[in-house]
Amino acid sequence: MVPISGFKLGLVTVGSTVLIVYSGNLSSNRPNEAKQAYGSTTVHQHHYDNALFIPTRSAHSTTYIGKSNSNISTRDSFSACLLVMDDNHFLAEWIAYHYFTTKLRTLIIAVDPKSFTSPFDILDMWKDRINIIQWTQNSDYITSMAEFEKAQRDIKQYFKFTTQDLVEHRARQRLFYAKCLQSLKAMDATWTLLLDTDEFLRINYQLAEQYNMTAPKSEHPANTRRDRLVVLPISQPGAVSSLIQQSMDPSMTPIVPSATEQMPLFILQSSPCVQVPRIRFVSSDVVDIQENSTAFSSLTKESIDPMNFLTLRYRQCTHDGDLKRNKISKAILDLSRISNEEIVQVDSIHLPVRAHCQQRRLHTRKSQSLLVINHYMGSYEEYVYRENDARNGLESSNNDQVRNAEQFKKAQELKHPETNNEIVPWITGFMKTKALSMNIHDKQIVLQPVGKLDKKSWRTYEGEPTTDRCALLFFGLPRAFKSMVLPSIIQNLLIPNARHHCDVFVHFYQQYQEVPGRRNRGGSLNPEDILLLKDEVQNVFQTHGPKFGSRTLNGQARPIVAFTHDSPERFLDRYGKTLEKFRNTTRADGKPLYFPWAARTYTVTALDNMVRQWHSIEYAFKLMELTARQNGLSYSRVGMFRSNALYMTPIDIAEVEMDVFDTTNRHFITAPFARYPVNDRSVYGPYEAVKIWATQRFPLLEVRARQQLDPGFIMHSERFMNASIIPAMEQAGYIHSVNPEICFVRTRADESAIVSDCSIGGATRKWNTINPLALVESIVKRNCTPFRMGAKWKFVGCGEDGVYKDGNHKGWL
Repeated sequence: MVPISGFKLGLVTVGSTVLIVYSGNLSSNRPNEAKQAYGSTTVHQHHYDNALFIPTRSAHSTTYIGKSNSNISTRDSFSACLLVMDDNHFLAEWIAYHYFTTKLRTLIIAVDPKSFTSPFDILDMWKDRINIIQWTQNSDYITSMAEFEKAQRDIKQYFKFTTQDLVEHRARQRLFYAKCLQSLKAMDATWTLLLDTDEFLRINYQLAEQYNMTAPKSEHPANTRRDRLVVLPISQPGAVSSLIQQSMDPSMTPIVPSATEQMPLFILQSSPCVQVPRIRFVSSDVVDIQENSTAFSSLTKESIDPMNFLTLRYRQCTHDGDLKRNKISKAILDLSRISNEEIVQVDSIHLPVRAHCQQRRLHTRKSQSLLVINHYMGSYEEYVYRENDARNGLESSNNDQVRNAEQFKKAQELKHPETNNEIVPWITGFMKTKALSMNIHDKQIVLQPVGKLDKKSWRTYEGEPTTDRCALLFFGLPRAFKSMVLPSIIQNLLIPNARHHCDVFVHFYQQYQEVPGRRNRGGSLNPEDILLLKDEVQNVFQTHGPKFGSRTLNGQARPIVAFTHDSPERFLDRYGKTLEKFRNTTRADGKPLYFPWAARTYTVTALDNMVRQWHSIEYAFKLMELTARQNGLSYSRVGMFRSNALYMTPIDIAEVEMDVFDTTNRHFITAPFARYPVNDRSVYGPYEAVKIWATQRFPLLEVRARQQLDPGFIMHSERFMNASIIPAMEQAGYIHSVNPEICFVRTRADESAIVSDCSIGGATRKWNTINPLALVESIVKRNCTPFRMGAKWKFVGCGEDGVYKDGNHKGWL
């Protein structure tokens, strides 16, 4: 700061203005002195005593998704550097808490490339209140491969036990924090947090009370010189930042280290690197939320569940002397007192600036510090959620998960545990305070993701959009597509998979009439209705697709949607001889070689329709392969679905079952019903596994026919799949799983659906508790009529002009 005679204090930035605060009376010459000192042509005397307002030159403008937010100052607020990985359930609470207690207004955040999830939706909620810089690629903070390799060599020398993943993680961490601090320094940032999302900076009120620092502010009038801090309750905005800013106030009585009783304040004042002790909070079986049931009742009314919050749910912690579990301190930095030359690659996140952070203070205890970091474990589900922890395999050779049940249980075993509630009141202050430019609805929105585990994917954050794509493939003869199938595809396939940015490929038959068949009245078809899928895919991507990152409207082209079709005549031209072979070829004993004569339900028409289905499946897959070759793309995960089915439940192609995700991309998934002995109506999973399912039916059928291992059932679809296709997929290294949650039912040309499909030959989980009629009506947005065809076959008819009544498998009674 340029000295001006008589000035005793310093600068406070308010919006685009610098407030110069000084002691003494305001003389008429003060504005002129300020003009000369700060090079400003416009200096206004404010009505406050001892204050001048000076418009500032424009500093670095932090952008968020191309949007400037220059009204947020870095001078009177906190900044943070944050490297995240699969911890959105913590991030939402972490931002809200530090926004409220430390005036966090600038955040530089990077996502570990091995993360399965993205924080961008959460960050979007804060874009108008916090300057957020997102570094989405290593190149944003790693200038060259040589720099990265050197950092890795340094890590190997610094740490005795490590793995390659851990070396890369720590090297990336070093480079990120150095670049982040340099960037914040260039933005004139001051106090900066270097915490993880499970770490919350708070005031040590127990110690503050010992030094009589918690007196009401009214006892210390603004015009009275005071020699001690006034610690605000955590329920007041900026309580933590106020404590730190007061300690830096030049009017404070200097604190010297020889004054033993004032050592905690000296730690705050003596260095721009304040090393703060951490206290481990565990997931105890005894949760004392009930003690605050009255205080939390208002939160419940505002749709906020205290059990989702780390800072509200967990009160049991280690004692001050448990250094093994509390581990070493973390640092907050005042960048205004650190030079550019002093910001270099950090050796450790615990000693981020060697010139100021001290080895001897790594084990600062809570009893010595006015600031404390609450370090939470969270629930067991949260603890094991991060699968790609860089420490995996550190103590074994088989890449065992470092986050497991044994380690979690071990961490809960505390000697002499304590209970601490000092952080809890922040939430009531956050919800009630009006001076946050947030109404109640805004606060509810930003807190909505707290404690909720995100859905994962088979793709990590570093997955390439062109070489790591997914696709949804539709096949078969479209029946009641516009009225029944399409609404269900939108609701239960397109929307659940919009986060994956999947392309869509379709093979269909251009057939306009269907003859009656088994449990099928037949009727008119409108095959071109399936082309409506193109616009719906784009609409869903627009409204539900990823908002940020490489798989977005700005980062990548819209999903590919492609169609191919055959007419019945073209199919017969291609497969006429094949059909004759399957129908008529016999063994030496005169029995059919291919035709499943031992299966009573099979007819020649059923066999022909099965071959038509196989062809449609194969050509939908080939359409995807052709598109990939033409555009230089490759696919990692694929789902194949019928275009004549009403999808009753959501199907996420990353999900093995509810909240279990195939993050290794090794599982191929089939449905839990119509298992005779396996469901052959759909599949989703790794590209290579699904390729076998889609393209190897005809070749493997010939092998099965030659071997005659299941005579009489050679072309029985489900038995063939179970004996030949599924084993081939497993032999390729993939795992067959059945998702018990999914249900889809076949549709008919008369706009009806067989709702008993999900309860015959196996059943969807809890399907007996579902009202199929109500569910279908909610999807198709029509009134429908229930009816039967035989004892066990239940239908729902939704045609606007349809007449539905009970019948048998051949038609109406």
